[in-house]
Amino acid sequence: MTRAKLIRHGKSSQGLLKHKTAMYEAKARLAQRNDDIAAVYLIQPPRSQCKNCASPINEKPTFVSHGIGYLECPTCGHLNGAHEETAAFCDFLYTRDDGKAYAQAYTAEDAAQYQSRVQDIYLPKAAFLSEALAGEGVDYRTCAVADIGAGSGYFVAALQQHGFNPVTGYEVSADQVALGNRMLSGEPLRQYPADATETTLDSLSARVVSLIGVLEHVLSPRAALAAIAGNRNIEFLYLSLPLYSASVAIEAAFSNIFNRHLGGAHTHLYCERSIRHFSAEYGFEPVAEWWFGLDLTDLFRSLYVTLAQNPETAALSERIAAGFGHHVDALQQSLDAAKGSSKVHLLLRKTAR
Repeated sequence: MTRAKLIRHGKSSQGLLKHKTAMYEAKARLAQRNDDIAAVYLIQPPRSQCKNCASPINEKPTFVSHGIGYLECPTCGHLNGAHEETAAFCDFLYTRDDGKAYAQAYTAEDAAQYQSRVQDIYLPKAAFLSEALAGEGVDYRTCAVADIGAGSGYFVAALQQHGFNPVTGYEVSADQVALGNRMLSGEPLRQYPADATETTLDSLSARVVSLIGVLEHVLSPRAALAAIAGNRNIEFLYLSLPLYSASVAIEAAFSNIFNRHLGGAHTHLYCERSIRHFSAEYGFEPVAEWWFGLDLTDLFRSLYVTLAQNPETAALSERIAAGFGHHVDALQQSLDAAKGSSKVHLLLRKTAR
């Protein structure tokens, strides 16, 4: 009997925003960090092929946002930055100084802050995965999970606390591995070289592989997907992907505001069409989907900060906060229900092993 696919829409933004206050309080520092990354990205070679499907891509940008050109792939709809993510660019982002610079955005000051982040952001992801696996007849409590790009181990911690066993995290940043293993019992995080993503995936024995906000950061997403498809031990792939959504237009319209979604280390974005394309190419089918985003939060933040910065409009910022801020989640729900959100969580099952 064919099981009904689990589809969920919407998620409260409050748990995430509790840990993202810097988007408001340190906006100048965050914007400067993105500008620094953009300066390095813009000197990389021009892109000639889609990062998702490898089809030839137009040289003329579809649009420019925060000084960077972006190209829509005519074959799969994927949104590509106009430059290549070279090994040197990835090293600049993730592994120089043992990853200390990149780790700053994910560092917890103490165990209590670490656990708060696990509780608010990552436990809901673990719960969704367990529910999706249950729909496939899988007992998550005896299901081995390998979390690739584990960072400081927040999702590994959530999986352990939810009852998954065994769980192992793999991360390129030595600094984040050290932090996570200090916070977690059993030292479940392992460091691997940045150029060894495919060989690491090839050697896994886990039934489930998770890439939470990771596939968009690896040097070659296609090679990573091919390695997963070719590993006979892996049955399920759990992904969190950033999407070509309203946030892109909001960030382009507010060019002086920190671009959270498309900018910095986020150089390309998926869409429903490009996800279908790689799923068909590499032999995956979706068994669970969770669509939610921060598009309306991005709009609120951009309006609030822009108005607050100008003495002539500062009073309006509080008016916006009082009249709009409390309704962000309800407004976002309509986008999520239409699959127009800035993020999706997917559980994909391999169609052949």
